[in-house]
Parts: sequence; structure tokens; C-alpha cells
Amino acid sequence: MINYIYSCTELIFSCDTSASQCACALHASFGKCNTFGALYLANARQTATEALRAVISSNEFRHQETRAGLLELIQEELVGPYLNGGADSFAVMFMQTAGNTLEHQLRSHHEQMCSQRQRREERKRDINERSRIACSSRESSFLLDLAAHLEALDPYWLEFHGEPFEWRGGLKLVRGTDKEWPADAAYNTKLETFTDSHEVFDSLRQAFFIPSDSLAKLVAEAVYELADQRADSDVFCVIADGILAYLHEEDSCDITWSIILQRMCSMRT
Repeated sequence: MINYIYSCTELIFSCDTSASQCACALHASFGKCNTFGALYLANARQTATEALRAVISSNEFRHQETRAGLLELIQEELVGPYLNGGADSFAVMFMQTAGNTLEHQLRSHHEQMCSQRQRREERKRDINERSRIACSSRESSFLLDLAAHLEALDPYWLEFHGEPFEWRGGLKLVRGTDKEWPADAAYNTKLETFTDSHEVFDSLRQAFFIPSDSLAKLVAEAVYELADQRADSDVFCVIADGILAYLHEEDSCDITWSIILQRMCSMRT
């Protein structure tokens, strides 16, 4: 068995984990070595369930986002494969023990998620178009003030002062994509590319305006706050309107989280 692996940024160690409760990630992250030399966390699924219980019962926005992420993971890894006939044994076990109520909810939610994803993609395309127009307009000075405002709120936006390109296999690409860097482009930062209406830079603009639901909400709020102080904000307010429409594209399926927690706790391999 390989003891360690070198990656480009760090040393990654391999380990053995207990097969108990089909909870390898929990054993690896929080377990201690047992007599067989494997990492083991007693009552792993129960421990995880208790850790999630407070998050699931909270009404805070950040916890709502966590719940949405967890439910999306359940759909992506368990429900979707099960409905499409490509489920592994864990997914089959989860769905077969879910019970009629939860299975009906998850099936309904899967359909809604597919529809929501389509609507959100349409909203993203609309935001891309709006931001392409706004950032290349005469009001582009608003962008610099917006960036400075956002940097003060969260360090995430500091990365947009970094290089907008990367070299991969001898090719110069737009950072984070497989798109070739335009030969006539001479930008030194990601933020500088925003004034170029070329579609190849849409991914960088999108990462700025809608990086995640919680950060996108900050963008919309920041635009409206700056808009009250200056007269050149109209084209950016249109982006903020689009972001709020994107964030409000939510499904309304009622999921019984208590049943999901019970399934997570009680399942065995």
C-alpha cells in the first residue's frame, strides 16, 4: 500500500479506515487508530448526525446554504443515480430504507432540482450578458469602487488582482478554464479583463459576481449601497437585479430532515 503521495502543493498521506457504518470520511477525519491499525471513530454516523442537527434546525442564512448543499449532495450521489439505474450499494440501501414519505419527497425534489438548475443556468447567462455590457461601458469606474468595497467585506475578492491566465501543457489559458487566451489580450489582473466584452472572459466575471449564494448576495447589496452614492450605477443595478432573481430561484419541496438524519444514523454496511 502507498504510504504517501506528493501533489503539486502538499504531501498527502494515505490511510486505512474502518469499514464500520460505511463512514470512511468520518473515520479518516476524526478517528483514532484501532488495534488493526485502521482509523476508527466510535458511533461515527451518530456523531455526524448530532453535529448536523443544530445546522439543520437553524434559520440562519449560512445554515440554509449548508442544508441546500447537503440536499444537493444527496441528490447528486444517492437519489439521481438511484433513479437513473446507476446507483452503488450505499445509494440503493439509502433509498430502500427511506420509507414511502421520504422517497416521495426526494423524487419530487429531484424533479424540481433539475428544473431549478435549468432556470439558474438561464439566469447565469443573463447575468453574464449584463456584466459584459456593464463592465465594458463608460461607467466601468464603478467596477473599481465596487471591487474595493467588496474586498473590505471579504478577502475572496482580493484574488481578482491576481494573474488572469495560466500556462498548461505549453498553452496560455484563461485561468480556471480550458479556453485559450486571446492573442491580442494584454491584461495583468483578472479585474482588468472585465472591461473586455469578449465571451472568453465570462467565467472570470461570473466568479466575481456570483461565486456562491452567500457571496453573490453581498455583491447585490454592495451595488445597491454604492448606487445610493453616485449616478453612474444604472447598468450595475441591472446586474444586482439579476443576481437577486438568480438567488430566488429556489424549489419549494418540503424535505423531512428528521427522517434523513435517522437514516444517516441507523444505516449499516
